[in-house]
Amino acid sequence: MVTKTQRRPSRQILKRGRSNAARWQGALRRNVLFTGIFLASIIDAAAAHAVDDLDALTELSMEQLLDLRIDDVYSASKYHQKVTRAPSSVTIVTAEQIAKSGYRSLADILRSVGGYYVSDDRNYSYVGTRGLLRPGDYNSRTLVLIDGHRMNDAVYDGGYIAREAMVDVDLIERVEIIRGPSSSIYGSSAFFGVVNVITRHTSTLNGTEASVEAGSFHTQQQALRYGKVFDNGVGLTLSASNYASAGQSRLYYPEFDQRISDEPRAGNNGYAEDSDDEDVQNLYAKVRAGNWTISGFSSSRDKLVPTASYGAPFNQRGENTEDRRVALNIQYDRTLGANLDLSARVFYDEFSYRGDYPFDFAAPGEPADVAIGKDVAHSESVGTEIQLKRRFLDRHTVLVGAEYRNNITQDQLFSYVDRPSETDTDERHTSETLGLYAQAEVTLTEQLLLNAGVRYDDYMDSFGSTVNPRFGLIFNPSSQTTIKLLYGEAFRAPSAYERFYSSTQSQREPLQPETIETYELVAAHYFDQRYRLQLSAYRYRAKGLITQAGDEDGNIFFVNRDRANAQGIELEADGKYDNGIELRISFAQQKTRDAQSGQELSSSPRQLAKLNLLLPVYRDKLTAALELQYQGSVRTITGAGVDGFAISNLNIVRQNVIPGLDLSLGIQNIFDQTYAYPGAEEHLQDAISQDGRSFRIKAIYRF
Repeated sequence: MVTKTQRRPSRQILKRGRSNAARWQGALRRNVLFTGIFLASIIDAAAAHAVDDLDALTELSMEQLLDLRIDDVYSASKYHQKVTRAPSSVTIVTAEQIAKSGYRSLADILRSVGGYYVSDDRNYSYVGTRGLLRPGDYNSRTLVLIDGHRMNDAVYDGGYIAREAMVDVDLIERVEIIRGPSSSIYGSSAFFGVVNVITRHTSTLNGTEASVEAGSFHTQQQALRYGKVFDNGVGLTLSASNYASAGQSRLYYPEFDQRISDEPRAGNNGYAEDSDDEDVQNLYAKVRAGNWTISGFSSSRDKLVPTASYGAPFNQRGENTEDRRVALNIQYDRTLGANLDLSARVFYDEFSYRGDYPFDFAAPGEPADVAIGKDVAHSESVGTEIQLKRRFLDRHTVLVGAEYRNNITQDQLFSYVDRPSETDTDERHTSETLGLYAQAEVTLTEQLLLNAGVRYDDYMDSFGSTVNPRFGLIFNPSSQTTIKLLYGEAFRAPSAYERFYSSTQSQREPLQPETIETYELVAAHYFDQRYRLQLSAYRYRAKGLITQAGDEDGNIFFVNRDRANAQGIELEADGKYDNGIELRISFAQQKTRDAQSGQELSSSPRQLAKLNLLLPVYRDKLTAALELQYQGSVRTITGAGVDGFAISNLNIVRQNVIPGLDLSLGIQNIFDQTYAYPGAEEHLQDAISQDGRSFRIKAIYRF
């Protein structure tokens, strides 16, 4: 992750004044106007289909209504169940939607989902949900899984969502997004929710795929995928991809413009040049044989950092980060009887991070005296999990399980090359955790379902044990309507970085887990097989949020300080017409405040709105996907404001140009909207500007 260097320069921030609100409102009008014109071209046909569909709905028999297609979800309870029976608010994004929309990473997918938003500091991407995105949390409050395998690392507890340590998006079958606390089934980090990336089944590949793409900023990517089910039933999936981008050639930061800033590092009129490069390589393999599944992948990512964070010299190309990840999972699944299923797995994880951060030790006005700070982290983990699922009387389901993890290496090192310093760090630790969980899904009546779960976690080397329950009362007044009353508790254990990195951390009170308590009402109604409307209202209280602090000597440490209260509503609607038109709309109104001061938290927009439209332009061969995203204004960590913005994206796919060949053209930020995300403690910038208009062309050939 970003360097955790304890030595910090004095921070002189040029606070951004709020720009003219008319600027972003004008951009919003342009985006909405474009969307309106796009929608107008289909409204007549859509309306006609809607009338036909509603008429057809009134003619359905009760037996037909009971057969309405409702998605299955696995991640809410660690077994397959209808979305209407899951004790959570759930969103599923499919491979078809990913391909037609032109999403390039998990971050792009999450940006499109109601109630989620993503920030980017030009080094890493961070996900916020329901109004909470704390600076420097490294996505530790959202649990990220790949095929159920935990991806949050064992040093920073970071869940990766962009190109850092992710599988190629073309290898994704679906993404299941589970909102709300899920520690009752997953343990730590399932604080605000779970994002499970499910890879494609071997049979859906059934051959070889090759893809190439190119785009703005000298971006290029090549990938090769292979899948085959052999005559003996063994399935094999292989994938390899390479991504390279020069990034923005010039990035302007007024805080480093010597003409208007008194920052000692300022220069080059505030332009960082040729310092936004990124290179990523991914490998993935999966073998299925009988009851066994063996899967593994490795990822390598190098990124230049243009923001001169943590006091690095500006515009020197010396600041960069490297991330490496290896994972292996061996799983055994077997049906032991008509109503009893066994699942067991063993796993191995390795995580490595290195950051090179130059620092100029020279006093202002003296010749440069630059030393490179090497920030290194490495972890290795092994573990096992076993679970049994039993079905009783064809009405009730009980799941019990146990999970053990041994972090055999949790190393953190920092030193300046050839320069001994009192800020050197050498922390080497190990840890063990044990989790026991149980969940019961009980059908009380034909219309009423109770879902109750609890998990016990023991952190053997630190704070001890914690117990976290979850309850859901699910009422189905009709086959088309579901009402869920949900209550949950969750925790996040302090990471090894938070516990050990700071040289002064041992002088503080031992860190305790963060906790959260949530109440939620979810109401969903299905109109025929084509339309769904869902409304969620929630309230939560988070306590003991682990927060960065500093003393007069510049030492950084962590404390259980913040408490936050939040409430909000989320509205989602989606529909699919017979002619192939698909429409997804979401709106979130949220308010997140510090429980003590009553002040709204930073990086917490009050409003989020999303529109996703898939339009078949010519039969099933040419598809256009329009995306409109609006995010309200937010506060920065200094109390200044960052304006809201609206972004429009367009992706056009031409299938079977020749047999087996698909071509696509994607345009992001069509109107070249200027927008920014808040910076964190390590940045001089109060807000970090993002890319303007960009494009990408892509070709996939199947043979």
